[in-house]
Amino acid sequence: MWLIKLQLLLFLPLLGEQVAMSWVRDGATLLFEGDATELSFELLIPNRLYHNLCEDVKERFDQEGEYWLLRRGGEGIRRCKRFGQEGYHLNEPRVVFDAEPKVLEEIDHLAQELKSKRILVYTGAGISKAAGVWLMDELEESLGLGRENWIEESSCEIEKLILRCKEFTRLCLESEPTVAHHALAKGVKEGLFELATENLDLLHEKSGVDPVRIDAARIRQGADLNRLAEVDYLISVGLSRDDKGLISWYKTQNPNGKIVALNLTKPSYLGSEDLLFKGDLQRVVPALMERLTFFCSSSLPASPHLHHSNSEKACEGSQSSN
Repeated sequence: MWLIKLQLLLFLPLLGEQVAMSWVRDGATLLFEGDATELSFELLIPNRLYHNLCEDVKERFDQEGEYWLLRRGGEGIRRCKRFGQEGYHLNEPRVVFDAEPKVLEEIDHLAQELKSKRILVYTGAGISKAAGVWLMDELEESLGLGRENWIEESSCEIEKLILRCKEFTRLCLESEPTVAHHALAKGVKEGLFELATENLDLLHEKSGVDPVRIDAARIRQGADLNRLAEVDYLISVGLSRDDKGLISWYKTQNPNGKIVALNLTKPSYLGSEDLLFKGDLQRVVPALMERLTFFCSSSLPASPHLHHSNSEKACEGSQSSN
């Protein structure tokens, strides 16, 4: 079973952007880091896997301690940072079996459910699909990571893999926000909710808002999302699985909190106490934001300031929560 680890290392719009990702399987690690022009690419394998390779493939690797390393990188590209699992997972990802969440079919019913509640919106890769950014399953398939002999084939197709990683990075950095991104940005600016994301792309920033980017170490230290227990509803948007463990962490911090999933299918993290609204995110999200804005009144408490910034946000007519 794949353990997927994704992390945005740098967001500096004026100085340049970089994306870094890694996959780990059976002790072997594939990593890349860089931008759409130049990438540092590494395949790191333990001795037991190295000795099973054919001789011409072995020649591509250099020994590094107890491991063997195949590395490619352009001039000036530094070695890939090897992330530890503790820096990626906030909590053990939440998986619920045989759950039957309540399925809502009317936007008005969902908006009424959320009325006068404190909300955190958490976006996954599904919201960016309409912008052309690959889903993780699509990227993994393009890299051939599901193949039984993936290490040997990756070693022989390294240049092809680098080109695919560059294309994914370009999509993350250059794609434009969708109508769903703009609708969420409007809601953030009106103080309806706080926004967090696990996505590598910059579509939220391009829509005019600064989301909380999930960093396990920072959250554990209380730098981000330190008032998660005050959130009544966590709305997941285009999130098929609890990859980073944020939803699990939220349920730990607030056992009475509920998840509302906006998705095409039922995600694996929903419990029977949670809610599901199925549909096209590019239609569902703007419609929901419109209804939430309509319900915004003095009876609606502002969402708690979960970000580490000190900027104040409040829904018109409501009182800011400190």
